[in-house]
Amino acid sequence: MLLVILSLSFILTKAYLSDTEQALIEQNRVYGDIISRQIEVGYLQSNWPFENLNKLAKRDDFLFWWVVKQDGNIYRANNVSFIGTSAQNYFPEINYELNIDNTVYLNRNHGYGIYFKNFKFGQETLTFWLGFSLGSIAEKTNSIMIRVTLVSTSVLMVLTVLLYFAVNYLTNPIKILRDNTVEISKGNLNIKTNIKSTDEIGDLASAFNRMTTDLKKFRSQLENYNKNLEKSIEARTKELDRKIKEAEESQIATLNILDDVDESNKELIGARKELQEKIKELKLMDKKKDEFLSVTAHELKTPLTSIRGFIQILKNEKIMRNRAVRTKYFNIIISDTHRLEKLITDILDLSRLDLGTMKFNFELTEIADIFKELTNLSSVSIKEKGLKSIFKFEKDIPELITDKSRLLQVLSNLINNSVKYTEKGYIKIEAVKKNSFVYFSVTDTGIGIPKEEHTRIFDRFYQIDSSYTRKVGGSGLGLAICKGIVEALGGKIWTESNPGKGAKFIFTLPLRIKRRGKQLLDLFREQNKKINDSKKKPGKTENFNKQ
Repeated sequence: MLLVILSLSFILTKAYLSDTEQALIEQNRVYGDIISRQIEVGYLQSNWPFENLNKLAKRDDFLFWWVVKQDGNIYRANNVSFIGTSAQNYFPEINYELNIDNTVYLNRNHGYGIYFKNFKFGQETLTFWLGFSLGSIAEKTNSIMIRVTLVSTSVLMVLTVLLYFAVNYLTNPIKILRDNTVEISKGNLNIKTNIKSTDEIGDLASAFNRMTTDLKKFRSQLENYNKNLEKSIEARTKELDRKIKEAEESQIATLNILDDVDESNKELIGARKELQEKIKELKLMDKKKDEFLSVTAHELKTPLTSIRGFIQILKNEKIMRNRAVRTKYFNIIISDTHRLEKLITDILDLSRLDLGTMKFNFELTEIADIFKELTNLSSVSIKEKGLKSIFKFEKDIPELITDKSRLLQVLSNLINNSVKYTEKGYIKIEAVKKNSFVYFSVTDTGIGIPKEEHTRIFDRFYQIDSSYTRKVGGSGLGLAICKGIVEALGGKIWTESNPGKGAKFIFTLPLRIKRRGKQLLDLFREQNKKINDSKKKPGKTENFNKQ
Protein backbone atom coordinates (compact mmCIF):
# COMPACT_ATOMS: atom_id res chain seq x y z
CA MET A 1 0.00 0.00 0.00
CA LEU A 2 2.74 2.42 1.02
CA LEU A 3 4.70 1.53 -2.12
CA VAL A 4 1.66 2.33 -4.31
CA ILE A 5 1.24 5.74 -2.62
CA LEU A 6 4.90 6.63 -3.06
CA SER A 7 4.83 5.52 -6.73
CA LEU A 8 1.75 7.64 -7.52
CA SER A 9 3.28 10.63 -5.71
CA PHE A 10 6.50 10.30 -7.66
CA ILE A 11 4.66 10.05 -11.04
CA LEU A 12 2.47 13.09 -10.29
CA THR A 13 5.52 15.08 -9.08
CA LYS A 14 7.47 14.32 -12.26
CA ALA A 15 4.50 15.32 -14.44
CA TYR A 16 4.04 18.58 -12.53
CA LEU A 17 7.75 19.50 -12.72
CA SER A 18 7.85 18.65 -16.44
CA ASP A 19 4.89 21.01 -17.04
CA THR A 20 6.57 23.71 -14.91
CA GLU A 21 9.82 23.39 -16.82
CA GLN A 22 7.98 23.54 -20.17
CA ALA A 23 6.10 26.65 -19.02
CA LEU A 24 9.40 28.33 -18.04
CA ILE A 25 10.89 27.44 -21.46
CA GLU A 26 7.83 28.80 -23.30
CA GLN A 27 7.92 31.98 -21.22
CA ASN A 28 11.57 32.62 -22.16
CA ARG A 29 10.83 31.65 -25.78
CA VAL A 30 8.13 34.37 -25.90
CA TYR A 31 10.49 36.95 -24.38
CA GLY A 32 13.22 36.00 -26.86
CA ASP A 33 10.85 36.17 -29.87
CA ILE A 34 9.45 39.55 -28.83
CA ILE A 35 12.82 41.19 -28.11
CA SER A 36 14.56 39.80 -31.22
CA ARG A 37 11.58 40.98 -33.34
CA GLN A 38 11.73 44.45 -31.74
CA ILE A 39 15.47 44.69 -32.49
CA GLU A 40 14.82 43.57 -36.09
CA VAL A 41 11.96 46.09 -36.59
CA GLY A 42 13.85 48.89 -34.82
CA TYR A 43 16.92 48.50 -37.06
CA LEU A 44 15.92 51.43 -39.36
CA GLN A 45 15.60 53.83 -36.39
CA SER A 46 18.64 52.32 -34.54
CA ASN A 47 16.35 51.71 -31.56
CA TRP A 48 16.88 48.95 -28.98
CA PRO A 49 14.02 47.61 -26.82
CA PHE A 50 15.49 49.02 -23.60
CA GLU A 51 12.22 48.86 -21.68
CA ASN A 52 11.67 45.15 -22.37
CA LEU A 53 15.35 44.35 -21.76
CA ASN A 54 15.22 46.13 -18.37
CA LYS A 55 12.06 44.20 -17.43
CA LEU A 56 13.74 40.98 -18.51
CA ALA A 57 16.81 41.70 -16.31
CA LYS A 58 14.61 42.10 -13.20
CA ARG A 59 13.21 38.56 -13.42
CA ASP A 60 14.45 36.10 -10.77
CA ASP A 61 15.33 33.45 -13.35
CA PHE A 62 17.25 35.83 -15.68
CA LEU A 63 20.99 35.16 -16.22
CA PHE A 64 22.06 37.04 -19.38
CA TRP A 65 21.14 38.14 -22.91
CA TRP A 66 23.50 38.30 -25.87
CA VAL A 67 23.24 39.26 -29.54
CA VAL A 68 25.74 37.00 -31.38
CA LYS A 69 27.06 37.41 -34.94
CA GLN A 70 27.36 34.59 -37.47
CA ASP A 71 31.10 34.25 -36.69
CA GLY A 72 30.28 33.50 -33.04
CA ASN A 73 31.42 36.88 -31.61
CA ILE A 74 29.16 38.69 -29.10
CA TYR A 75 27.81 41.93 -30.69
CA ARG A 76 25.59 43.18 -27.82
CA ALA A 77 25.13 42.00 -24.21
CA ASN A 78 23.65 43.05 -20.89
CA ASN A 79 27.25 43.07 -19.60
CA VAL A 80 29.71 45.07 -21.70
CA SER A 81 32.63 42.84 -20.63
CA PHE A 82 31.33 40.08 -22.94
CA ILE A 83 31.10 42.27 -26.08
CA GLY A 84 33.71 41.39 -28.70
CA THR A 85 34.51 37.99 -27.18
CA SER A 86 33.57 34.60 -28.68
CA ALA A 87 30.52 32.73 -27.36
CA GLN A 88 32.50 29.48 -27.84
CA ASN A 89 34.82 30.57 -25.00
CA TYR A 90 31.93 30.26 -22.50
CA PHE A 91 29.83 27.43 -23.98
CA PRO A 92 32.16 25.22 -26.06
CA GLU A 93 29.69 22.33 -25.88
CA ILE A 94 27.22 24.28 -28.11
CA ASN A 95 28.05 23.71 -31.80
CA TYR A 96 27.35 27.16 -33.25
CA GLU A 97 27.85 25.92 -36.83
CA LEU A 98 24.55 23.95 -36.63
CA ASN A 99 21.14 25.58 -37.13
CA ILE A 100 20.16 26.57 -33.57
CA ASP A 101 17.33 28.97 -34.51
CA ASN A 102 14.28 28.74 -32.21
CA THR A 103 15.88 26.01 -30.06
CA VAL A 104 16.45 25.66 -26.30
CA TYR A 105 19.62 24.21 -24.71
CA LEU A 106 19.18 22.88 -21.13
CA ASN A 107 21.98 22.04 -18.68
CA ARG A 108 20.14 20.56 -15.70
CA ASN A 109 23.41 19.56 -13.95
CA HIS A 110 24.40 23.24 -13.61
CA GLY A 111 20.82 24.59 -13.45
CA TYR A 112 20.53 26.86 -16.49
CA GLY A 113 19.05 27.02 -20.00
CA ILE A 114 19.59 29.12 -23.18
CA TYR A 115 17.03 30.06 -25.87
CA PHE A 116 18.31 30.94 -29.38
CA LYS A 117 16.39 33.06 -31.93
CA ASN A 118 17.71 34.24 -35.32
CA PHE A 119 16.68 37.64 -36.76
CA LYS A 120 17.69 40.02 -39.55
CA PHE A 121 19.72 43.09 -38.67
CA GLY A 122 20.08 44.93 -41.96
CA GLN A 123 21.77 42.51 -44.39
CA GLU A 124 23.21 40.40 -41.59
CA THR A 125 21.63 37.50 -39.66
CA LEU A 126 22.15 37.69 -35.88
CA THR A 127 21.16 35.33 -33.07
CA PHE A 128 19.53 36.44 -29.80
CA TRP A 129 20.73 34.35 -26.79
CA LEU A 130 18.59 34.40 -23.62
CA GLY A 131 20.06 32.63 -20.58
CA PHE A 132 17.69 31.68 -17.74
CA SER A 133 18.01 29.79 -14.42
CA LEU A 134 16.26 26.49 -13.56
CA GLY A 135 16.58 27.22 -9.82
CA SER A 136 12.82 27.76 -9.30
CA ILE A 137 12.12 24.24 -10.57
CA ALA A 138 14.65 22.79 -8.12
CA GLU A 139 12.96 24.68 -5.24
CA LYS A 140 9.54 23.32 -6.22
CA THR A 141 11.00 19.81 -6.44
CA ASN A 142 12.35 20.05 -2.87
CA SER A 143 9.02 21.43 -1.55
CA ILE A 144 6.95 18.65 -3.16
CA MET A 145 9.34 15.90 -2.03
CA ILE A 146 9.20 17.20 1.56
CA ARG A 147 5.38 17.03 1.52
CA VAL A 148 5.34 13.54 0.02
CA THR A 149 7.87 12.39 2.64
CA LEU A 150 5.78 13.79 5.53
CA VAL A 151 2.58 12.11 4.31
CA SER A 152 4.35 8.80 3.68
CA THR A 153 5.96 8.92 7.12
CA SER A 154 2.60 9.52 8.82
CA VAL A 155 0.97 6.58 7.00
CA LEU A 156 3.93 4.36 7.84
CA MET A 157 3.72 5.25 11.57
CA VAL A 158 0.01 4.37 11.74
CA LEU A 159 0.53 1.05 9.95
CA THR A 160 3.48 0.28 12.25
CA VAL A 161 1.40 0.77 15.45
CA LEU A 162 -1.46 -1.44 14.16
CA LEU A 163 0.96 -4.11 13.04
CA TYR A 164 2.72 -4.05 16.43
CA PHE A 165 -0.45 -4.86 18.42
CA ALA A 166 -1.52 -7.59 15.96
CA VAL A 167 1.86 -9.29 15.98
CA ASN A 168 2.12 -9.02 19.79
CA TYR A 169 -1.23 -10.82 20.22
CA LEU A 170 -0.23 -13.64 17.89
CA THR A 171 3.35 -14.10 19.05
CA ASN A 172 2.99 -13.83 22.87
CA PRO A 173 2.49 -17.62 23.40
CA ILE A 174 5.44 -18.30 21.10
CA LYS A 175 7.59 -15.93 23.18
CA ILE A 176 6.67 -17.88 26.33
CA LEU A 177 7.73 -21.13 24.67
CA ARG A 178 10.96 -19.49 23.48
CA ASP A 179 11.81 -18.22 26.98
CA ASN A 180 11.15 -21.67 28.48
CA THR A 181 13.37 -23.24 25.81
CA VAL A 182 16.19 -20.88 26.80
CA GLU A 183 15.78 -21.90 30.45
CA ILE A 184 15.94 -25.60 29.51
CA SER A 185 19.09 -24.97 27.46
CA LYS A 186 20.61 -23.52 30.64
CA GLY A 187 19.80 -26.77 32.48
CA ASN A 188 16.58 -25.78 34.30
CA LEU A 189 14.31 -28.84 33.75
CA ASN A 190 11.87 -27.91 36.54
CA ILE A 191 10.10 -25.27 34.45
CA LYS A 192 6.46 -25.70 33.34
CA THR A 193 4.63 -24.06 30.44
CA ASN A 194 1.26 -22.66 31.49
CA ILE A 195 -0.59 -21.96 28.24
CA LYS A 196 -4.34 -22.64 28.34
CA SER A 197 -5.36 -22.90 24.74
CA THR A 198 -7.21 -25.48 22.64
CA ASP A 199 -5.43 -24.73 19.38
CA GLU A 200 -2.08 -25.96 18.01
CA ILE A 201 -0.15 -23.72 20.45
CA GLY A 202 -1.87 -25.49 23.42
CA ASP A 203 -0.93 -28.92 22.01
CA LEU A 204 2.66 -27.73 21.59
CA ALA A 205 2.77 -26.58 25.25
CA SER A 206 1.57 -30.02 26.48
CA ALA A 207 4.20 -31.79 24.36
CA PHE A 208 6.79 -29.37 25.73
CA ASN A 209 5.96 -30.32 29.33
CA ARG A 210 6.17 -34.09 28.56
CA MET A 211 9.57 -33.52 26.90
CA THR A 212 10.83 -31.75 30.05
CA THR A 213 9.86 -34.73 32.24
CA ASP A 214 11.64 -37.20 29.94
CA LEU A 215 14.76 -35.02 29.84
CA LYS A 216 15.01 -35.08 33.63
CA LYS A 217 15.07 -38.90 33.60
CA PHE A 218 17.70 -39.07 30.86
CA ARG A 219 19.89 -36.52 32.61
CA SER A 220 19.95 -38.58 35.83
CA GLN A 221 21.05 -41.69 33.92
CA LEU A 222 23.66 -39.75 31.96
CA GLU A 223 25.19 -38.23 35.10
CA ASN A 224 25.83 -41.68 36.56
CA TYR A 225 27.44 -42.88 33.34
CA ASN A 226 29.62 -39.76 33.05
CA LYS A 227 31.06 -40.20 36.55
CA ASN A 228 32.59 -43.55 35.59
CA LEU A 229 33.70 -42.37 32.17
CA GLU A 230 35.42 -39.23 33.46
CA LYS A 231 37.83 -41.18 35.63
CA SER A 232 39.00 -43.30 32.67
CA ILE A 233 39.31 -40.30 30.34
CA GLU A 234 41.22 -38.22 32.88
CA ALA A 235 43.96 -40.85 33.19
CA ARG A 236 44.37 -41.26 29.44
CA THR A 237 44.28 -37.48 28.84
CA LYS A 238 47.18 -36.85 31.19
CA GLU A 239 49.35 -39.35 29.30
CA LEU A 240 48.39 -37.92 25.92
CA ASP A 241 49.06 -34.32 27.08
CA ARG A 242 52.56 -35.28 28.18
CA LYS A 243 53.42 -36.80 24.79
CA ILE A 244 51.91 -33.87 22.85
CA LYS A 245 53.88 -31.34 24.89
CA GLU A 246 57.16 -33.13 24.17
CA ALA A 247 56.40 -33.22 20.41
CA GLU A 248 55.42 -29.53 20.33
CA GLU A 249 58.60 -28.42 22.09
CA SER A 250 60.71 -30.37 19.57
CA GLN A 251 58.79 -28.97 16.58
CA ILE A 252 59.00 -25.35 17.81
CA ALA A 253 62.74 -25.58 18.24
CA THR A 254 63.17 -26.95 14.70
CA LEU A 255 60.93 -24.25 13.16
CA ASN A 256 62.79 -21.46 14.96
CA ILE A 257 66.09 -22.67 13.53
CA LEU A 258 64.64 -22.86 9.99
CA ASP A 259 63.08 -19.37 10.28
CA ASP A 260 66.37 -17.84 11.38
CA VAL A 261 68.23 -19.46 8.47
CA ASP A 262 65.57 -18.40 5.92
CA GLU A 263 65.51 -14.81 7.17
CA SER A 264 69.28 -14.58 7.04
CA ASN A 265 69.31 -15.89 3.46
CA LYS A 266 66.67 -13.33 2.39
CA GLU A 267 68.65 -10.48 3.95
CA LEU A 268 71.86 -11.63 2.24
CA ILE A 269 70.15 -11.93 -1.17
CA GLY A 270 68.54 -8.50 -0.83
CA ALA A 271 71.79 -6.89 0.28
CA ARG A 272 73.66 -8.48 -2.63
CA LYS A 273 71.10 -7.27 -5.20
CA GLU A 274 71.14 -3.77 -3.75
CA LEU A 275 74.96 -3.75 -3.79
CA GLN A 276 75.01 -4.90 -7.44
CA GLU A 277 72.57 -2.12 -8.45
CA LYS A 278 74.67 0.48 -6.64
CA ILE A 279 77.83 -0.79 -8.36
CA LYS A 280 76.11 -0.54 -11.78
CA GLU A 281 74.93 3.00 -11.03
CA LEU A 282 78.39 4.06 -9.87
CA LYS A 283 80.03 2.55 -12.97
CA LEU A 284 77.51 4.28 -15.26
CA MET A 285 77.93 7.60 -13.48
CA ASP A 286 81.71 7.26 -13.59
CA LYS A 287 81.57 6.48 -17.33
CA LYS A 288 79.28 9.45 -18.01
CA LYS A 289 81.54 11.69 -15.93
CA ASP A 290 84.62 10.60 -17.90
CA GLU A 291 82.80 11.11 -21.22
CA PHE A 292 81.54 14.52 -20.15
CA LEU A 293 84.97 15.67 -18.96
CA SER A 294 86.67 14.31 -22.07
CA VAL A 295 84.28 15.99 -24.52
CA THR A 296 84.13 19.22 -22.49
CA ALA A 297 87.92 19.42 -22.32
CA HIS A 298 88.17 18.85 -26.08
CA GLU A 299 85.49 21.45 -26.89
CA LEU A 300 87.10 24.01 -24.56
CA LYS A 301 90.60 23.25 -25.78
CA THR A 302 89.80 23.87 -29.47
CA PRO A 303 88.91 27.61 -29.22
CA LEU A 304 91.54 28.18 -26.50
CA THR A 305 94.26 26.70 -28.72
CA SER A 306 93.15 28.89 -31.60
CA ILE A 307 93.08 32.03 -29.43
CA ARG A 308 96.53 31.31 -27.96
CA GLY A 309 98.00 30.59 -31.41
CA PHE A 310 96.80 33.80 -32.99
CA ILE A 311 97.89 35.84 -29.95
CA GLN A 312 101.39 34.39 -30.37
CA ILE A 313 101.32 35.34 -34.08
CA LEU A 314 100.21 38.89 -33.26
CA LYS A 315 103.38 39.37 -31.19
CA ASN A 316 105.22 39.60 -34.51
CA GLU A 317 105.76 43.32 -35.19
CA LYS A 318 105.61 42.85 -38.97
CA ILE A 319 102.15 41.30 -38.71
CA MET A 320 100.99 43.96 -36.26
CA ARG A 321 101.97 46.68 -38.75
CA ASN A 322 99.86 44.98 -41.47
CA ARG A 323 96.37 46.28 -40.72
CA ALA A 324 94.45 43.82 -42.93
CA VAL A 325 96.20 40.74 -41.52
CA ARG A 326 95.99 42.09 -38.00
CA THR A 327 92.20 42.71 -38.32
CA LYS A 328 91.65 39.23 -39.77
CA TYR A 329 93.44 37.57 -36.84
CA PHE A 330 91.62 39.72 -34.27
CA ASN A 331 88.26 38.77 -35.82
CA ILE A 332 89.19 35.08 -35.54
CA ILE A 333 90.11 35.58 -31.86
CA ILE A 334 86.79 37.39 -31.20
CA SER A 335 84.81 34.65 -32.99
CA ASP A 336 86.53 31.90 -30.96
CA THR A 337 85.94 33.92 -27.78
CA HIS A 338 82.19 34.05 -28.53
CA ARG A 339 82.24 30.34 -29.26
CA LEU A 340 84.02 29.67 -25.95
CA GLU A 341 81.54 31.90 -24.07
CA LYS A 342 78.51 30.11 -25.59
CA LEU A 343 80.00 26.69 -24.79
CA ILE A 344 80.56 27.64 -21.13
CA THR A 345 76.99 29.08 -20.92
CA ASP A 346 75.54 25.87 -22.39
CA ILE A 347 77.53 23.71 -19.95
CA LEU A 348 76.30 25.83 -17.02
CA ASP A 349 72.68 25.56 -18.24
CA LEU A 350 72.99 21.77 -18.48
CA SER A 351 74.45 21.61 -14.97
CA ARG A 352 71.58 23.72 -13.60
CA LEU A 353 69.02 21.48 -15.33
CA ASP A 354 70.67 18.34 -13.91
CA LEU A 355 70.79 19.81 -10.39
CA GLY A 356 67.32 21.36 -10.63
CA THR A 357 68.67 24.86 -9.85
CA MET A 358 67.73 26.58 -13.12
CA LYS A 359 65.44 29.50 -12.30
CA PHE A 360 62.13 29.95 -14.10
CA ASN A 361 59.93 33.05 -14.04
CA PHE A 362 56.37 32.00 -14.94
CA GLU A 363 54.11 34.80 -16.20
CA LEU A 364 51.23 35.46 -18.60
CA THR A 365 52.77 35.55 -22.10
CA GLU A 366 51.18 36.63 -25.39
CA ILE A 367 52.09 34.56 -28.46
CA ALA A 368 52.16 37.77 -30.54
CA ASP A 369 54.88 39.24 -28.27
CA ILE A 370 56.93 36.04 -28.55
CA PHE A 371 56.83 36.11 -32.36
CA LYS A 372 57.60 39.85 -32.46
CA GLU A 373 60.77 39.43 -30.40
CA LEU A 374 61.66 36.23 -32.27
CA THR A 375 61.43 38.07 -35.60
CA ASN A 376 63.82 40.76 -34.35
CA LEU A 377 66.26 38.17 -32.98
CA SER A 378 66.37 35.70 -35.85
CA SER A 379 65.50 37.50 -39.10
CA VAL A 380 69.03 38.86 -39.56
CA SER A 381 70.80 35.48 -39.23
CA ILE A 382 68.25 33.82 -41.56
CA LYS A 383 68.58 36.62 -44.14
CA GLU A 384 72.42 36.57 -44.01
CA LYS A 385 72.32 32.87 -44.97
CA GLY A 386 70.18 33.77 -48.02
CA LEU A 387 67.13 31.94 -46.68
CA LYS A 388 63.45 32.93 -46.58
CA SER A 389 61.82 33.32 -43.14
CA ILE A 390 58.15 32.49 -42.43
CA PHE A 391 56.59 33.41 -39.07
CA LYS A 392 53.00 32.15 -38.61
CA PHE A 393 50.74 31.71 -35.54
CA GLU A 394 47.01 31.37 -34.83
CA LYS A 395 45.39 34.61 -33.66
CA ASP A 396 43.02 33.04 -31.11
CA ILE A 397 45.67 31.34 -28.96
CA PRO A 398 45.09 32.53 -25.34
CA GLU A 399 47.84 33.75 -23.07
CA LEU A 400 50.34 31.14 -21.86
CA ILE A 401 51.53 30.77 -18.28
CA THR A 402 55.24 30.12 -18.95
CA ASP A 403 58.79 31.56 -18.77
CA LYS A 404 58.99 33.96 -21.70
CA SER A 405 62.82 34.24 -21.81
CA ARG A 406 63.31 30.44 -21.67
CA LEU A 407 60.70 29.94 -24.41
CA LEU A 408 62.59 32.45 -26.60
CA GLN A 409 65.85 30.62 -25.78
CA VAL A 410 64.41 27.28 -27.02
CA LEU A 411 62.99 28.81 -30.22
CA SER A 412 66.22 30.72 -30.95
CA ASN A 413 68.33 27.57 -30.46
CA LEU A 414 66.09 25.60 -32.83
CA ILE A 415 66.15 28.40 -35.45
CA ASN A 416 69.96 28.73 -35.25
CA ASN A 417 70.29 24.96 -35.55
CA SER A 418 68.09 24.95 -38.69
CA VAL A 419 70.00 27.88 -40.23
CA LYS A 420 73.28 26.06 -39.61
CA TYR A 421 72.23 22.95 -41.56
CA THR A 422 70.24 24.65 -44.38
CA GLU A 423 71.93 25.98 -47.55
CA LYS A 424 68.84 27.11 -49.48
CA GLY A 425 65.09 27.31 -49.10
CA TYR A 426 63.28 28.63 -46.03
CA ILE A 427 62.94 28.50 -42.24
CA LYS A 428 59.31 28.37 -41.03
CA ILE A 429 58.26 29.03 -37.41
CA GLU A 430 54.65 28.19 -36.43
CA ALA A 431 52.41 28.08 -33.34
CA VAL A 432 48.96 26.40 -33.24
CA LYS A 433 46.53 25.46 -30.45
CA LYS A 434 45.48 21.80 -30.08
CA ASN A 435 43.20 20.89 -27.16
CA SER A 436 44.88 22.25 -24.00
CA PHE A 437 48.38 22.63 -25.53
CA VAL A 438 50.19 25.04 -27.86
CA TYR A 439 52.30 23.29 -30.52
CA PHE A 440 55.45 25.22 -31.59
CA SER A 441 57.40 24.03 -34.65
CA VAL A 442 60.55 25.08 -36.57
CA THR A 443 60.74 23.64 -40.10
CA ASP A 444 63.69 23.89 -42.53
CA THR A 445 64.69 22.62 -45.98
CA GLY A 446 68.14 21.45 -44.89
CA ILE A 447 70.05 18.17 -45.00
CA GLY A 448 67.53 16.27 -42.80
CA ILE A 449 68.09 13.68 -40.07
CA PRO A 450 68.00 9.84 -40.39
CA LYS A 451 65.19 8.17 -38.40
CA GLU A 452 67.60 6.17 -36.25
CA GLU A 453 69.10 9.47 -35.01
CA HIS A 454 65.79 11.16 -34.03
CA THR A 455 66.12 10.45 -30.31
CA ARG A 456 69.91 10.50 -30.01
CA ILE A 457 70.27 14.08 -31.31
CA PHE A 458 68.83 15.31 -27.98
CA ASP A 459 71.74 13.68 -26.06
CA ARG A 460 74.42 16.07 -24.91
CA PHE A 461 77.56 16.37 -27.10
CA TYR A 462 75.96 14.07 -29.70
CA GLN A 463 76.43 15.03 -33.36
CA ILE A 464 75.53 13.12 -36.50
CA ASP A 465 78.70 11.80 -38.12
CA SER A 466 78.79 13.33 -41.62
CA SER A 467 81.05 15.57 -43.65
CA TYR A 468 78.52 18.44 -43.51
CA THR A 469 78.14 18.37 -39.71
CA ARG A 470 81.92 18.28 -39.33
CA LYS A 471 82.17 21.32 -41.59
CA VAL A 472 79.62 23.49 -39.71
CA GLY A 473 80.93 22.37 -36.30
CA GLY A 474 79.11 22.89 -32.98
CA SER A 475 79.26 21.53 -29.44
CA GLY A 476 76.19 19.26 -29.57
CA LEU A 477 74.63 20.88 -26.48
CA GLY A 478 71.89 23.07 -27.98
CA LEU A 479 69.21 20.40 -28.49
CA ALA A 480 69.95 18.82 -25.10
CA ILE A 481 69.34 22.21 -23.45
CA CYS A 482 66.12 22.68 -25.46
CA LYS A 483 64.84 19.28 -24.28
CA GLY A 484 65.65 20.07 -20.63
CA ILE A 485 63.92 23.47 -20.69
CA VAL A 486 60.80 22.24 -22.53
CA GLU A 487 60.31 19.35 -20.09
CA ALA A 488 60.85 21.73 -17.14
CA LEU A 489 58.07 23.95 -18.58
CA GLY A 490 55.70 20.95 -18.71
CA GLY A 491 55.99 20.02 -22.40
CA LYS A 492 57.59 17.51 -24.79
CA ILE A 493 59.91 17.90 -27.78
CA TRP A 494 60.59 15.67 -30.81
CA THR A 495 61.60 15.81 -34.47
CA GLU A 496 60.12 14.65 -37.78
CA SER A 497 62.67 14.37 -40.59
CA ASN A 498 64.14 12.34 -43.43
CA PRO A 499 67.63 12.69 -45.01
CA GLY A 500 67.66 15.29 -47.80
CA LYS A 501 64.07 16.46 -47.10
CA GLY A 502 64.61 18.93 -44.29
CA ALA A 503 63.71 18.66 -40.62
CA LYS A 504 60.82 19.75 -38.40
CA PHE A 505 61.35 20.23 -34.65
CA ILE A 506 58.12 20.29 -32.60
CA PHE A 507 57.52 20.97 -28.92
CA THR A 508 54.40 21.54 -26.81
CA LEU A 509 53.55 23.77 -23.85
CA PRO A 510 50.36 23.55 -21.73
CA LEU A 511 47.80 26.41 -21.73
CA ARG A 512 46.75 25.85 -18.08
CA ILE A 513 43.53 27.91 -18.56
CA LYS A 514 40.09 26.35 -17.87
CA ARG A 515 36.70 27.81 -16.92
CA ARG A 516 33.58 25.72 -17.49
CA GLY A 517 30.23 24.65 -16.05
CA LYS A 518 29.19 26.00 -12.65
CA GLN A 519 32.09 28.50 -12.46
CA LEU A 520 30.77 30.22 -15.60
CA LEU A 521 27.21 30.24 -14.24
CA ASP A 522 28.41 31.86 -11.00
CA LEU A 523 30.30 34.47 -13.06
CA PHE A 524 27.07 35.42 -14.93
CA ARG A 525 25.14 35.80 -11.68
CA GLU A 526 27.85 37.89 -10.04
CA GLN A 527 28.12 40.24 -13.01
CA ASN A 528 24.32 40.58 -13.30
CA LYS A 529 24.16 41.57 -9.64
CA LYS A 530 26.83 44.25 -10.17
CA ILE A 531 24.91 45.65 -13.18
CA ASN A 532 21.60 45.76 -11.25
CA ASP A 533 23.31 47.49 -8.30
CA SER A 534 24.84 50.09 -10.61
CA LYS A 535 21.42 50.78 -12.19
CA LYS A 536 20.00 51.65 -8.76
CA LYS A 537 22.58 54.44 -8.32
CA PRO A 538 21.47 57.83 -9.77
CA GLY A 539 23.28 59.27 -12.78
CA LYS A 540 24.52 55.91 -14.12
CA THR A 541 23.07 54.61 -17.42
CA GLU A 542 24.37 52.38 -20.20
CA ASN A 543 24.19 53.32 -23.89
CA PHE A 544 24.26 50.10 -25.91
CA ASN A 545 24.55 51.98 -29.23
CA LYS A 546 27.93 53.38 -28.13
CA GLN A 547 29.20 49.98 -27.18
